Amino acid sequence: MDGAEAFDDLEALPPECAGLFAAGARHSFHLGRPWFQAVLAEAMPPGARPLFLLCRPENRPTGNGSGVLFPLRTLAGGGRLEALSTPYSCLYQPLAAPAATAAELCAAGQAFAHFCRGRGQVRLDALDAHWWGLPPLLEGMQAAGLVALRFDHFGNWHEEVAGRSWADYLAARPGALRETIRRRLGQAERDPAIALEMIDSAAGLEAGIAAYEEVYARSWKQAEPFPRFSAVLMRAAARAGALRLGLLRLNGRP
Repeated sequence: MDGAEAFDDLEALPPECAGLFAAGARHSFHLGRPWFQAVLAEAMPPGARPLFLLCRPENRPTGNGSGVLFPLRTLAGGGRLEALSTPYSCLYQPLAAPAATAAELCAAGQAFAHFCRGRGQVRLDALDAHWWGLPPLLEGMQAAGLVALRFDHFGNWHEEVAGRSWADYLAARPGALRETIRRRLGQAERDPAIALEMIDSAAGLEAGIAAYEEVYARSWKQAEPFPRFSAVLMRAAARAGALRLGLLRLNGRP
């Protein structure tokens, strides 16, 4: 790994990086380009600036199946570095090419560590402790003299549902829950005042965002630290075909 090349904007990255974002998006929406575009637009702390650190061996383009991209940000003052994550992030990790080997990740960790020298503490949060690429990445960082201190502060509870239908999912739930769902759905279907709408594209999206924000304003939740982020994210998700915005209306009101 020759070293690390820093870019101060998502749009300034080499075209070959599109493959890294595409591979990330296949793993999680939180690792794809639309997510980071939304973060840069509406979820950056005051004074923070983006920094995308690209590590690739022998300067070969990432399109050749090599390369690791670290989406980062510098804090106010320009010295401290941290992950380009947010209070809304469900996952963060460096974006590695699908064909990246443990040796390449180790080398990327070394390049990352060399780049971070003199910057004090560097914080990478929302990492998956079970990600296969983490051990070689940490090995490279430590080999280059960067002391890695791991800590638990993050949880992400989910269930794998790929390839399963709603009927399959429901069949695995407890009997009491299945009965509650059956009874309540039956009641809702018989009530003409109740309507359920699902938005998954740009069609009706702006009205859906307005309804979402109306419900949020009436809810128990505190104001968001980045109040415009949800709308920007929904638009980005709609463009990517990933949006599922469900609205339940009673007498026309969400």
